[in-house]
Amino acid sequence: MKHLTWVILSLSILLVGCDSERSGNKISLIAELPNTKEYAIDGKFVDIGIVYNTTNIEGLSVYNFNKRWCLFSGNSYWVIEKERIDEIAASAGITLQSNLALPFWDEWGGRILFIGTIIVIILGFIIWSKIQPKLKVLKPISSNLNYQNAGNLIFDGHYKVKKYNGTNVKWHTPFAFTKAVSILLPPGECSIIFDFVESDGDKKNIASDHNTKGIIQAGKTYFLKSFLNDLDNKKILATYVVEGKDNDKKEYGTSTGVTRASWCITRVGTNITPDKANQFINEYCHKIKNDGFNFVDERGQNAGILYNEFNKYPVSILDGEIYSYKTFYNGISWLLLISRGELGIMLSFNKNKIMS
Repeated sequence: MKHLTWVILSLSILLVGCDSERSGNKISLIAELPNTKEYAIDGKFVDIGIVYNTTNIEGLSVYNFNKRWCLFSGNSYWVIEKERIDEIAASAGITLQSNLALPFWDEWGGRILFIGTIIVIILGFIIWSKIQPKLKVLKPISSNLNYQNAGNLIFDGHYKVKKYNGTNVKWHTPFAFTKAVSILLPPGECSIIFDFVESDGDKKNIASDHNTKGIIQAGKTYFLKSFLNDLDNKKILATYVVEGKDNDKKEYGTSTGVTRASWCITRVGTNITPDKANQFINEYCHKIKNDGFNFVDERGQNAGILYNEFNKYPVSILDGEIYSYKTFYNGISWLLLISRGELGIMLSFNKNKIMS
C-alpha cells in the first residue's frame, strides 16, 4: 500500500509539475500526512493543503479566491487534482472534506480583523469628535480681562481673523470639530480684518481681507455674522458684530455661517411709479392678508426694527423696485414691504396677530 502511495504521489507530481509555479500567496493546512518517505518530495515531508490567492487591505485578507488542492512543504507546494489527493489521504487513513472550504480563521479571520479595525476607527472617530471642544477659548488680548470687564466675541470656522484693531493676530478654529472660537476683548471699538470661506455645494464663497467694525461692551456676548446677497447672482458679503446671549452659542455653532438674502428677501415689484404706488400697496396688502398677514405700522417702531435687520443684507434697491423681507422672532412671522427713492415705502406686517 505504501509503495502504491509513493507511485501515486510521484505520478501526480509529474502530471502537474508545471503547476508548481502557479501563483498563490497563502497555503492552509487541511490534513497532516505521516513524516515518512512515502509522503516526501525531494526529501521534504509534505502535508495536504489548499493554496489560494487573497485580496489584502492594509495587510488583512478580505477576500480569498483561486483555491486549489495541493501538497506542500513550508512555502513550496504542488497543485494536485482532488481525486489523487483523496487517494493519498485514504492511504494514510484520512478522510478529506469534499469542498474547498478553508479553516474558519483562514477564511474569516482577515475579514473579522478588517471589520473590527473599521469599527474601532469609527468608534474612535466618534469619541474623539465628542471630546473635542465645540467652542475653543483663546487667551484674552490682555491678562487682566475677564467676563465682567470684557466683551466675549465668538466666531465660527468660516472666519480666520488676521487683524484686530490694527494688530496682527491668528484667530481661527484649530480642529475640524471645533465649531467656534471665543475670545475676550476690551470694551470699545472692535475693528477686525479676516478671511471668510464657505462651501456652497461644489463652490466656495471666499472673501479675503474682509473687514467689519463694532462696539464691544463689558459683560456682553457678540457674534460675527455674515449676510450674502445672492439675488440676481450677485455675490456681495456683509459681516457684522452682532450682540447675542450666551445661550445663543449652540445655535450659532450649528449654523451655516452665512444668511442669504434669497432665503428671506423677494423683489415683488419693478418699475412702480409714485402715482401707481398706492394701487400696488392695496393689491399687495389684499394678497398677503389671504396668507394671514395683517398691517402693523408705517415707518413706525416695528417697521424700523425690520428695516434695520433688512439693511444687514447688502441689497441694492433701485428706484421703482419694491422688496419684501420676511423674518420670524418672538414666535411671530413678520414681513416688511420696502422701497427707496420717490416711493418711500416702509410698511410692516405680522401674521395672525393684529397690533393695537
